[in-house]
Amino acid sequence: MSEDGPAPPHDRLAPLLFGFALSRITAVGLRLDLPGLLGDDARSTPELAAECGASVEGLSRLLRALAGIGVLEREGEELFRLTSLGRSLRDDVPGAVGAVLSTYAEPGRWAAWGGLEAAVRTGTPVARPAPNGEPPHDAGAAPERFAFRPGARAVAEAQARALVDGYDFSRYRHLVDLGGGDGTLLAQVLRQHPDCRATVLAAEPGLSAALGVLDEAGVGERCVAEEGDCFAVVPRGGDGYLLSNLLRGWSDEEALVVLRRCRAAVKPGGASLLVVTGLVPEWDDDHSPEAALLSALDDMEMMVTGGGRERRSREYQDLFGAAGLRLDRVVTVPGQVNLHVLEASAV
Repeated sequence: MSEDGPAPPHDRLAPLLFGFALSRITAVGLRLDLPGLLGDDARSTPELAAECGASVEGLSRLLRALAGIGVLEREGEELFRLTSLGRSLRDDVPGAVGAVLSTYAEPGRWAAWGGLEAAVRTGTPVARPAPNGEPPHDAGAAPERFAFRPGARAVAEAQARALVDGYDFSRYRHLVDLGGGDGTLLAQVLRQHPDCRATVLAAEPGLSAALGVLDEAGVGERCVAEEGDCFAVVPRGGDGYLLSNLLRGWSDEEALVVLRRCRAAVKPGGASLLVVTGLVPEWDDDHSPEAALLSALDDMEMMVTGGGRERRSREYQDLFGAAGLRLDRVVTVPGQVNLHVLEASAV
């Protein structure tokens, strides 16, 4: 034992030292389609190398690393099979975990983390300019920066299923969707509630993508499309305004602009704002370690990639208040590690 106490356990040091490497190793395995090639069988390194276009030596080393991570298990010197974790990465498994991992392992995404120290030191995200008068946004760019990639779509579909099961949308007859993604959530809500109609506000190409998803779901005829930007104007006439994963993608200054546009569109005692978001747990709340970790990692990622942030419920309450709105209640969505619906109304 040293003067500073016991040495850290090595099994806890490895993820800290090589966390980025574990992500890259798994992502390369996915790019080579190893989960698809293995399927339910055990296969040899030479077989796999011939089918995925890799060298036998290079692939052998990668397979050993994947076995060490727990994605594969060895059944011989050069014979490998998927573990239960590895099977979850197959394209034909519900949840599309592999697509999510591939999205998060893209070079542009992990390279952005190189700016973390600068962002922490300056308080300014390095990926976007600081506000200087007008909000530094491209219409819909921050929350939709990877909205149409397969991994993000898989996340959206999982969230949408949890939301329609865990939150009561039945009291809304006209939802206004302010461009939160590709229409996946709105399509699920409209399919479950046939008396509801919707207005979709988004900039291109997001608007066309959302309309395609809505048409494919068989609910497009109940939707009105408006090409636009919620930083400029928010349509009137809805009894529910859906902001799904939008505000977390923007700074407080940008979020306040959008909330004030929403306030101009609703009347006291009228429509509700439905802000779908993660929340930073209070330190003394009864929350899971998984929720705290996910919130912290999401917050760090937004610091280096988009300029947004995760917030506590009281911080949202302050933002709503500055916009002439009131936070009425927070609904925690079952089946998700950190997903909530914040209901707000006009004061």
